[in-house]
Amino acid sequence: MEVRKVMCNYACGCQDIPMMSPLARKYMKIFMNKYESAALYNIEDIGNEYLITILLPGRSKEDVQLSLVNHSLNIKASKPKRDDAEYQKDIKSDNKPRMFRIKNFVFIDVDMDIELPENADLNTIESKMSMGILEIKIGKNPVKPLNIHDEDIE
Repeated sequence: MEVRKVMCNYACGCQDIPMMSPLARKYMKIFMNKYESAALYNIEDIGNEYLITILLPGRSKEDVQLSLVNHSLNIKASKPKRDDAEYQKDIKSDNKPRMFRIKNFVFIDVDMDIELPENADLNTIESKMSMGILEIKIGKNPVKPLNIHDEDIE
């Protein structure tokens, strides 16, 4: 079997690719850190109010803090704490990093801002938390109708 050497047409040269991989991971991590503390959410217009639904699995209302800052809703929630004694025993027993076959999610500390619609009534905000789902209802300010005056056209 004949082995052929493939020439690289890129300016960096193929020999540089192994060195570029850690650098690419570093910059991706910097870029993604911006989104690392946000949870998934929906904003629905349900007539005379808005419904914001935020997924915060494993958390209770005691783990969540809501605040209103400059027409934005700030949500902070710490990572859920696992009280399962068997899980804690398993982690402490081998002191090895856990090896995942498939890892689709991680628990994160949440610190995010949701910009509210312009006509949101900041005086009518209600929230409730159930089974890791935070629901926030925000009323709407009524639309102010404008009068159109007739003008004589000559």
